[in-house]
Amino acid sequence: MRSYLVTVVNGVHARFFTLAAAELSDDGQSGPHLTEHSSLNNAEKPIATKGTPNNLIGRKHHGNRHEKTTQSTEINRRFANKVLQHISTITQTSASSHLILVAEPHILGNLRESVASHVPSTMSVNELAKDLCRLNAHELHKYLTSKQMLPGPKRVINR
Repeated sequence: MRSYLVTVVNGVHARFFTLAAAELSDDGQSGPHLTEHSSLNNAEKPIATKGTPNNLIGRKHHGNRHEKTTQSTEINRRFANKVLQHISTITQTSASSHLILVAEPHILGNLRESVASHVPSTMSVNELAKDLCRLNAHELHKYLTSKQMLPGPKRVINR
């Protein structure tokens, strides 16, 4: 069976999954199951919260939009580099032959630039420009199976 490493990234989080074969699950399915291997958080980018920050209440904020965009791009580039270093570490310890990158479009662009230098040349790379970080392993596996990027679980037929 082929082995897969699935990396799901948005601007704040990165989650790493492997596709592992299981004998039989609780719901009567056997075959490969996606399991979470590890995760990273982008310490440079604050998690979005609802509401207005206290320091902006009652004041208009006029900032240099270009400066903020450049800073955000640099933060995303550094986080993408950390993600690629983590992928490199995982591929050195596991025998994954396929890498699936699922990320927001702007993060995927940063990952795409350097992915070839961080993974073995024998590893195939597939990409999906979508933010799926909030899905659990089962939902992610089901979604990627529907997109024909991962093999699905096999149903066991009792006779």
